[in-house]
Amino acid sequence: VFLKDGKVKASTNIVYRSFKEKHNSEPIKLILNTIGSLYVYNILATDEGICIKTYVSIIPSASGGSEPFGGLIAALPMDSAFIDALKKFTNKDIILYRDDDFVNTTVFSGTERAKLKKDKDTFNKLKGNAPYVYKDIAISGKNYRFIFVPLKNMKEEIIGMLALGETTSNLEATIVKLENEKQSTISELKEIQTQTVNGFYENKQATISNFDKNKK
Repeated sequence: VFLKDGKVKASTNIVYRSFKEKHNSEPIKLILNTIGSLYVYNILATDEGICIKTYVSIIPSASGGSEPFGGLIAALPMDSAFIDALKKFTNKDIILYRDDDFVNTTVFSGTERAKLKKDKDTFNKLKGNAPYVYKDIAISGKNYRFIFVPLKNMKEEIIGMLALGETTSNLEATIVKLENEKQSTISELKEIQTQTVNGFYENKQATISNFDKNKK
C-alpha cells in the first residue's frame, strides 16, 4: 500500500528483496499524477528473477471520484509455481528468460528441471521487432518446438522472453497448431494480468472505506 506522499506504508512479506517497491517509484508517481481510476502493469527483472507488478489507484469517495489518495501494489514472482500454473493453463511447456539468460523451465531432465543455455540470437530477433520467434530445441533426448514472445516492462523495453511449446513427435501438426494458437496464447497471458487486477478491484471498496475512516 502507498499513500499520497508516494511512500510505501505497508506490505506483506516479500521473499525476493529486489522486488520490494521503492518510495516514489515511477509507477507510483504515474498513479498519483493521474486524475481518475488507473492501473499500471509492469514486469521487473532482477538478479533474483522476474516479477509481474500491478499498481491500482485508490480514490476515496470524499475526493469526488477523481483524485487518488494512494494505491495498491501486487507482486507476482514468475517462479517455479508460476510457470507450472501457466503450463497447466496453456497446456504447453514453458521456458523463461531474463534478457537472453535462461531462468527456469517446466521441462524436466530426470527428476530435476532442465538447465538451458542463454539464447542471444532469439533475444536479438525479438529486440529487432520480431513479434515472435519459432525455435526447435532438443531437451533431454526429446525435440521441442517453442514460440518465443517478448516480456516488456511499462516502458515497452524487452526485459526477457517467455517460450511456450511442446514435443515435435508430430512436427507438421504441431507447427499448424502453434501457428493457429499463437494469438490466443498471448491473450491467455494477458488474461492472467487482468485476473490479477480484478482481484484488486473486488477488495478495493473495503480498502477505500478503511482509508476514509482513518482520515476522519
